[in-house]
Amino acid sequence: MAALDRPAKRTSPILLIVIMLIVISILLPLLPDVQQPWVAHVESKRGLSNVQKTSKCDKDPSAYLFWNPITQRYGKVCMINGQWFVVILDAAGRIITGFPKEKMADFAQVIQYMKNTGYSLIH
Repeated sequence: MAALDRPAKRTSPILLIVIMLIVISILLPLLPDVQQPWVAHVESKRGLSNVQKTSKCDKDPSAYLFWNPITQRYGKVCMINGQWFVVILDAAGRIITGFPKEKMADFAQVIQYMKNTGYSLIH
């Protein structure tokens, strides 16, 4: 009779969290690989190395930032391995595309290109 008077054991919340994390870590690799839409675009037009350069330029804190008020898009310009590279982003900062400016030797040429396409240098 004494056993009936004892409260039931409760599962520890920490144990539940650990179990949930284990289940998630097992199921996560089974999810389909979802890539950003820009990756397929850049890879198909310009190759895998430009996908990597696009990502690198987007994350570069020293990249020059431009704004196009007509398209409501940003442009980032950076130097990667001695070559100017342009990344175009939407107003929310998501990458649309990226491409090298292979024939441009100096920053003045890149600024002129960006101006010709409607962008103004922000910083």
